[in-house]
Amino acid sequence: MARSVLADAGFLVALLSRGDAHHSWAVGRASQFPPPWTSAESVLSEAFYLLGQAGRAPLAKLIERRALILGFSLGKHIEPVLKLLQKY
Repeated sequence: MARSVLADAGFLVALLSRGDAHHSWAVGRASQFPPPWTSAESVLSEAFYLLGQAGRAPLAKLIERRALILGFSLGKHIEPVLKLLQKY
């Protein structure tokens, strides 16, 4: 059974930035949990910003080859999120 992985901006930045302090960790996790990875629009926005010009092409490549897919959109899932937040 394939594992479902939710990728956050920290993972994506570390994976694509060799100079990142957590690059080795991210590469290890990427091989342990191979793509596709699920993410959200806000994560992509943050990752694109943090990676800057040099990291945009590699991140776009992950999306292009479907290694990174958008599995969550707040606009489409707002009701369940609001119900969850009301519990707290």
